[in-house]
Amino acid sequence: MELRLRPDGSCELQAKHWVGVGRFGGLNLRIVPKIPDAAVLALLGDEVGRLHLVGRASVGVAAELQELIGYAFVSAVAQLCRRGLRRDYVPREEVLTYARGRIDVRRTGLEHVSARVKLACAFEDFEQDAEENRVLAYAVQRLLGSPMVFSAPLRKGAAEVLRGLPSPLPCAAAVAGRLASRSRDPFYRAALRLAESVLRALGFSDAATGEEASGFWIDMNALFQAFVGRALRTGLPTEEYSITLEPQERFLDEERSVKVRPDVLVRRRLAELPIDAKYKDVRDPPSSDVYQVLAYCRAFRSPAALIVVPGEGTVPPCPIHCRGGETVWTLRLDLRSRAEMVSSAHGVVSLARKLLEHRSSSSPVDGARLQETNEKLDRVLAALSAKQEDSC
Repeated sequence: MELRLRPDGSCELQAKHWVGVGRFGGLNLRIVPKIPDAAVLALLGDEVGRLHLVGRASVGVAAELQELIGYAFVSAVAQLCRRGLRRDYVPREEVLTYARGRIDVRRTGLEHVSARVKLACAFEDFEQDAEENRVLAYAVQRLLGSPMVFSAPLRKGAAEVLRGLPSPLPCAAAVAGRLASRSRDPFYRAALRLAESVLRALGFSDAATGEEASGFWIDMNALFQAFVGRALRTGLPTEEYSITLEPQERFLDEERSVKVRPDVLVRRRLAELPIDAKYKDVRDPPSSDVYQVLAYCRAFRSPAALIVVPGEGTVPPCPIHCRGGETVWTLRLDLRSRAEMVSSAHGVVSLARKLLEHRSSSSPVDGARLQETNEKLDRVLAALSAKQEDSC
């Protein structure tokens, strides 16, 4: 977000796609999302959207979004504590008076030189000090350290939960996201997704001073993009389709100087469909967005591309037929409630499947792509062969 000072002395704030609360200098900001708070929780992840939260009024939780996310996070971690935290084998190294695990001969010899009859052992303990639990503890600790963002009742509940967790493991928000992606437990996935959101929202600094800013900020554009990617991964069979968020950049020009990269890329065989997810409340995409997606079509050699934006109600996909033969489709997703979000997700999957099936049936385009792929493979094999000859 940007804060500009006008000539008349007033301030102009451009929030763009950020929501939340914060303080910059002496200015307190509060930016609310355009969609219901429950829908924001559903955007964070399917498991988070399914959490059964107690009514906020009955527990004294404020109506602000950061309070709702903080309460959902603390409730999810408390639920894990009640169910029993996950245990894992944790490596340990200690000097003991008895043998346990593997004996470190070198360290044990040094102990005997010091006239101490002890054994240096390396072993594994099966305990709750697993990485997932320590990351959750760190997110709870960060929540406790933000009194200007979260209310006193919420922080009191977080302090009670923290007592049942192992020692915190300081980490970046991406670590919590990685653990959530590989976890098979839906309760842990929900808690880790919320931990990622809490750590990411609290990890901001003032660009002018470089100091950590007091606030809680959520990038709605990133949430919306991740939601579209999850919808495609869930609805399209993995053995036939490949979905990549923020794929590798492609060059738009022959000189290989202009790079472009869509938000999502869906592949079926040799056909590719670039998708641009934009958290904008627009009825028709502006010309700049259409130009951007057209660049994706040229760079990825695709006759069609898709722009996904939030909206209300059931609106059929709208095509824009360009003079060069490309078609830019616009699809609006209804985010007013979780039921509408599920229905809209099916619409994205259905349209992507239709476009890619039509694309895959076009043999001339597939033949050109196949020739290009074979040429790239030949160049890679030739380089590997030359490297082996040099090493010999």
